[in-house]
Amino acid sequence: MSRVYNFSAGPSMLPEAVLRQAAAEMLDYQGSGQSVMEMSHRSKTYQGIIDSCSSLLREVLNVPENYEILFLQGGASSQFAMLPLQGIAQGAQPITSYNYGARRPRKVLRAAVSMALMALVYTLTIWAVILLAPHFLISIFSSDPTLQADTIPAMKLYFSTFGFMLLQYVGQTVFKSLNKRRHAVFFSLLRKVIIVVPLTYLLPYAFGMGTDGVFAAEPVSNVIGGSLCFIVMLITVLPELKRMDREDAKTAK
Repeated sequence: MSRVYNFSAGPSMLPEAVLRQAAAEMLDYQGSGQSVMEMSHRSKTYQGIIDSCSSLLREVLNVPENYEILFLQGGASSQFAMLPLQGIAQGAQPITSYNYGARRPRKVLRAAVSMALMALVYTLTIWAVILLAPHFLISIFSSDPTLQADTIPAMKLYFSTFGFMLLQYVGQTVFKSLNKRRHAVFFSLLRKVIIVVPLTYLLPYAFGMGTDGVFAAEPVSNVIGGSLCFIVMLITVLPELKRMDREDAKTAK
């Protein structure tokens, strides 16, 4: 079997020796009688995996002893928090697209406003839960009090501008629904690549924010990227819908 070279941003290729060892231990990890995927994350065996990973990470990246290595669930929490937003957006997209294709600008606007209002209610609710009761969310993933104490400040910082994600989702959904793919792709790249990537380096080092700078990159990108996406959507889409409405009115006469 020929191996495929995969350099994706997410999962990428691994050494064959690593894959073979993982396959050999899939049913029985180091004599534990169970797979890593089956064992408790609070068990001694799994804790050994975490300790070993931390030690290797410290060695490879030359992490000094006065820094702690934390395995945080911020990414998982953000994905869980955004799932309903994605559902609302994807549910509204075909309705908006159909009415746009049928030249019904008022129904397009009504669908977009309805989507935005539903997304607003959900976003404000989950935003309040995250900021006011982070301990509840973190306890779903870990009961370690030390980890929880270290995670809460980082989580509050990471989600501090989560509400601005609403602007991004509304703008992106409208662009995709109206077949404005270039706008949708540009604003996705703007928030996650053009803004987040440089800030992840600049905030910790150039601005001396340390690890807080890493977590701050996301909320800054939410404000800038989300606001710009929404503003450009209003500037480009609303005039088009009004023009379409005027043209249809003239045709009807």
